Amino acid sequence: MKKISIFYDSLLVFLALASVGLLVFEITHDLEASQTKLISTIDIVIATIFLLDFFIGLFRSKDRTKFFRERWYELLASIPLTDATVRALRSIRILRVLRIIRIIRIIRLSARLKRIGDIAFDETKFKLFSLGTTAATLVFSAAIAFHSFEEGINPNVHSLFDSFWWAMVTVTTIGYGDIYPVTTAGRIVAMILMLVGIGTLGVILTTIANAATKTKEQIINGKSNDTE
Repeated sequence: MKKISIFYDSLLVFLALASVGLLVFEITHDLEASQTKLISTIDIVIATIFLLDFFIGLFRSKDRTKFFRERWYELLASIPLTDATVRALRSIRILRVLRIIRIIRIIRLSARLKRIGDIAFDETKFKLFSLGTTAATLVFSAAIAFHSFEEGINPNVHSLFDSFWWAMVTVTTIGYGDIYPVTTAGRIVAMILMLVGIGTLGVILTTIANAATKTKEQIINGKSNDTE
């Protein structure tokens, strides 16, 4: 049973990391129809496995209400985005919305990575991992949304990397000013990123400081016990 559990957990970790690779490939390449269809098929398989994982955990849980309350986010990992959905959006000519779909994929990917954290880390490390995943999701989502609204309009935005650079500079409050939003939608994205992102970053830094202090105290207490 233990070997099966290790294999199963390893499979989930592999699928979550595979999702990272698929998302990076999708963002950085102009896909052909056959490639889009293949990625969509793989995505549906991965989403189905994570959906089954959630319901298996729910079924085995002694307190299903508590299980759902604490792990509802795992359902986000199970959202399939099929090739038919993309074709439907393309048929009504809202191409910019297709890029917003990537934000949904990033949010879903975040849920899958948090599942890894649940498998691999203790409570403190899982909290740090979850906060880091949340921050990364926020930056990636803001960058893609910003790029969707600003590309072709903002003379300072030439590539997706420019949008990621803007998101990192904004969330860390450095604000070089080399890239800034010129559209109303882009400014709204910037305001959301500033309000939510800066607070999230502050929580991460505070959590790291508390964890470091706790570790230092444990080391000191351990040395004191050895001395006694």
